[in-house]
Amino acid sequence: MSSKRFGLVVFLVLAVALAACQSALPQTGDTAGTSEAVDQSGINEATFVATEYVYQGPESIPGGWSRLTLDNQGQQPHDLIMVRLAEGKTVEDVMAALEAEGPPEWATLYGGVSAQAGQSESYVVDLEPGSYVMFSFGDEEQGPPDAAQGMIRTLTVTAAESDVAESDLPQADVTVDMLDYTFARNGDIQAGEQVLRVSNKGKEVHELIVFRLKEGATLEDLQPWLSEEGAPPEGEPPFEDVGSTLLSPGITSYMTMDFQPGQHVFYCFLPSPANEMKPHFMLGMVHEVMVEG
Repeated sequence: MSSKRFGLVVFLVLAVALAACQSALPQTGDTAGTSEAVDQSGINEATFVATEYVYQGPESIPGGWSRLTLDNQGQQPHDLIMVRLAEGKTVEDVMAALEAEGPPEWATLYGGVSAQAGQSESYVVDLEPGSYVMFSFGDEEQGPPDAAQGMIRTLTVTAAESDVAESDLPQADVTVDMLDYTFARNGDIQAGEQVLRVSNKGKEVHELIVFRLKEGATLEDLQPWLSEEGAPPEGEPPFEDVGSTLLSPGITSYMTMDFQPGQHVFYCFLPSPANEMKPHFMLGMVHEVMVEG
């Protein structure tokens, strides 16, 4: 997910995505090019193939710990973002809540993953049974959000069919707890691929967006590029995207990020209902990390 998709933008795009949902629902039965399995640890595995602007994948998967893979066979970047609707709630209910008061508590964010064209990316999350909406933002430089072009569909998660021991979950190199309003990191981040165990232990929805500052850039250089007011500065941005996820309270996911040596910054831009909708980073949810080569 791109660094430009933060704060209220997330939920505005979610509203656009949900508005497009009805026209996209016929895609749910298309299962070509997918695989479903359970690995030796008991973790469910499901693959969703992305093209412009369609998902191909199972319309129902078991609940419990699941490895969700986005296989991007398209020509553009795509995402796989998971939102669970509470029992009895509909897409129309979500739209009404977004228009009235912002993201509803009964729409639970179960993280996501992004993949460049021709690449596959996975993450592991504990899925509760229920009805889900999955969608993609895509690359805003390519035009309207993917979801507004039909890249959204529903997914049914049934009861878990296997138990997964704590010891069989992915081995995390680093744990990151998202609190109200700070990041608590345990472990040093090394250069190369690192498995992050990311948990939302706060009372509000949080996101983890990771930037790598380019050589010589500082946190102050980053600020003008992250403002939601006006056009961004001209020229090349002083940072690179590393990865991101969105999680509701109580949700944990395992994700892999590829870190290069240098200064990194964790951010959460989501608005705080308890603090007059101020972005979380303004309440202290910024964390600097140096990755050694």
